[in-house]
Amino acid sequence: MLGIEQDGRLQATAGATVLHRSRIVYWNSQKLEFVPVPRDTFERTWKMEIDPTFGRLICWIQFSAGMELWLKGLCLLHGIELRKEVEVPVYPDGDIDEWAKNFSRNWKSKGTTWIPTYGTLGSLTWREGKSPSLLDELLARAKANEGEKKLLISACQLLARSIRNRDAHGYIPNVRDSHYHLVPVLFSRCLNFTAGWLEGGASTLAEWLGNSNQCIAEI
Repeated sequence: MLGIEQDGRLQATAGATVLHRSRIVYWNSQKLEFVPVPRDTFERTWKMEIDPTFGRLICWIQFSAGMELWLKGLCLLHGIELRKEVEVPVYPDGDIDEWAKNFSRNWKSKGTTWIPTYGTLGSLTWREGKSPSLLDELLARAKANEGEKKLLISACQLLARSIRNRDAHGYIPNVRDSHYHLVPVLFSRCLNFTAGWLEGGASTLAEWLGNSNQCIAEI
């Protein structure tokens, strides 16, 4: 398992990149902020560049995944350990039919390994009894004000309960069109004030995005 700060940088940088590629927001390296893409531009872009039918779905899946990675990275960077090791089967080799026969009987038949798991978007806001959630801990360590707390918790819960959960498991036509207005008033605001929680602020994210290949090479 990577060191917590190194993994935090990796998750945050990956998240910011996925967010940028979602075509819903983009990272402006001059202004050092996430900028919401105008709705008309988004509607034109996903049809032309992604898919004329399912492009909007694909972009929102990217956006939700990017936000999840981003928030988990911020947790790790603030010393909040959210990773757990789980046992998983090793990848198959040799005769694939023989492997499938044995695997269907026992998933450990070819051996196992241990990998880190990061939980889900919903696990960030989950409270065990009176214990604070991971997001509560992040907000406390980042010294977020009351307005930031309410915005980020609401944004995260909305993504987990209504957007991420629905898009990841089923497709409903045009369901995302009705809440694009939330991008500038909720999601972009959350992204920009959380970028300020990095040591060095948003300029740190700009540096990480510019050196993402180096970040991977150093692992």
